[in-house]
Amino acid sequence: MAFKIANKIRKIEAFDFQKNAIEIVEMNKEFLAELLRTQLERGLDGNNNPVTIRGVEKYAPFTIEKKRKMTGLSRVTQWITNYDTGQFYEKIKPKTDGVRLSFDSSVPYFQDIIAQSGGIIMKLNKQNLELFIKTKLKPELERRMKNGL
Repeated sequence: MAFKIANKIRKIEAFDFQKNAIEIVEMNKEFLAELLRTQLERGLDGNNNPVTIRGVEKYAPFTIEKKRKMTGLSRVTQWITNYDTGQFYEKIKPKTDGVRLSFDSSVPYFQDIIAQSGGIIMKLNKQNLELFIKTKLKPELERRMKNGL
């Protein structure tokens, strides 16, 4: 009995949480990107505050006029979505070092968006982060630990 407990303790100590977390994020890249896209569609940043452009919570009159001629999410002007052609949203990708989760987008104007709206728009708010942890990360870590013991 003592041998079994000691053996399980060694397996728990050997379990690489960081490596496994990175793998689980990789497995769920699209789910994570979709969480951020949905959050941005609602005009919310990582603090659950309205997205701004240079500190202002609404589009400039010129931008509103331009967006009114568009369709779908491009047409939304009640809050800031940073959505125009859809390329920025389509190219959103999560990345992790096993400790921090971050997102970027490979569009050439990504740094312009960040300069205008801040890096906080590329972070999941507490609700979405908890949803990922509860529905994906925690169950998969538990499954892997159980299978390793």
